[in-house]
Amino acid sequence: MENELGLTALFNQYLAGPGNALRHLIGLSGPTERPWDNSVVMEILVAALLVVTVAILRSQLSVDKPGKLQHIFEMLHEFFTTTVHEVGIHHGEKYIPYIGTLFVFILSMNLIGIVPAFEFVVHANLRCRLVGSHLTVARAPANGLLPRRS
Repeated sequence: MENELGLTALFNQYLAGPGNALRHLIGLSGPTERPWDNSVVMEILVAALLVVTVAILRSQLSVDKPGKLQHIFEMLHEFFTTTVHEVGIHHGEKYIPYIGTLFVFILSMNLIGIVPAFEFVVHANLRCRLVGSHLTVARAPANGLLPRRS
């Protein structure tokens, strides 16, 4: 693989079996010697870092003495809430966790690209997955999953 990151090399060396099983599960072509791509490994890394961050944040939540991380996430929540209300989304409160999760994940993916050891370029497969999730939400009223706005 051209320009394979160190973490990707470790995944391909030790987790090639599960990688090929996942490729088969989602319908990609047959087994390959190096099934893990840099973008997929970086997504897994970012997801793991976000889980650790949320675990740390959850253990340090305090009403009396909030920490810096708590302030940041409260500020983000307030931004999402204000934006949803200003846009006028009907019952928009239920979409705030989804919007917030997408925002934090995309922001984290972009920020990890700044670190020289983790050269990450958004590939078409990531864009297609994210666009697909947006289209699913956008089509929800047309499919009868959500009430139509008047």
